[in-house]
Amino acid sequence: MVNAADPPYVFGWDVYGGDPETHEPFATWRYRLRPAVRPDQTVVRQLSTHGPGDSGAQAAVRADPANATAIPQGRLDQLRRNMKTTIGGIRLRSQASASVA
Repeated sequence: MVNAADPPYVFGWDVYGGDPETHEPFATWRYRLRPAVRPDQTVVRQLSTHGPGDSGAQAAVRADPANATAIPQGRLDQLRRNMKTTIGGIRLRSQASASVA
């Protein structure tokens, strides 16, 4: 569910595991864009926050308390890789669009 929209600078959304009317989001995602020093560039920040709702990572920790540190760290590592892939894809797409224009 979209929670922030300020085109062309901000776009954000909440992720729910159920009906938003009865559940809290288990993640919030947001993109923030701002002009870079060079006029032909844009700085893109991708942010993610977990909670307050229950997520799969929290359930995994409850099921395996001996790995209560490793499970969240593994999830953070996965998110970091995926976020880098997403931002890299945005960069490639924007560079391809710029070369066509």
